Amino acid sequence: SDYATGFPIDLGNVRMSTNYIEFDNVRKGDMVYADLKVVNTERTAYSPELMHLPPYLHAEYLPETIPGGKAGVVRLILDSNKLATLGLNQTSVYLARYSGDKIGESNEIVVSSVLLPPAETVVSGGKKPRMKLSADEVVMQKTSKKMKAEVVVANEGDAPLTIHNLQLFNHAVGVSLSGRVIMPGKSAKMKIAVKKNLLSRFKSRPRILLVSDDAEAPVKIINITVKDMD
Repeated sequence: SDYATGFPIDLGNVRMSTNYIEFDNVRKGDMVYADLKVVNTERTAYSPELMHLPPYLHAEYLPETIPGGKAGVVRLILDSNKLATLGLNQTSVYLARYSGDKIGESNEIVVSSVLLPPAETVVSGGKKPRMKLSADEVVMQKTSKKMKAEVVVANEGDAPLTIHNLQLFNHAVGVSLSGRVIMPGKSAKMKIAVKKNLLSRFKSRPRILLVSDDAEAPVKIINITVKDMD
């Protein structure tokens, strides 16, 4: 059978639907899951197993043993109460292809989660900052040089806005911000650079995550799309 369309990640005896899983906008206290589809391309039975699971992730295997030529699901369950860091949490887990398999780039699955504070911490009334981005998506044309863009981060509230953290999903992306504390009515410039030669080395989509003290939207994401030249 041709499994390439539904299972593009080829590990030899097994193929996967993806090697990158995202849990976006998870509130503290949520229990959420994502499904990774796998197909056994051999004639003998295969028992999937994820290695190097951190404490906040656990897996269920449906079924626990996949007959030859059949597909199954690895359900990855995230317990947000065990995430320690607000914003981006990123780790790698590995799908064992056989008993005693070792970890490596080929069987790596990158798992990203974006943790928001509990809903009840969002306050109303009083002076507060409010972040406004000039764009939440940046489109770049793929060139031979380093690709660059700029996003303006403005404070439309009536209290100082503090950017606590800038986090990168993909390390081909570089970013700098002209100021981390933005006064009401003022703005800061965010300069973004993408290194073309590093882009394909990382599984994660190129995105930037900002964590601030904006109670209404403490986490914002800027998506980066890189297009081939026409």
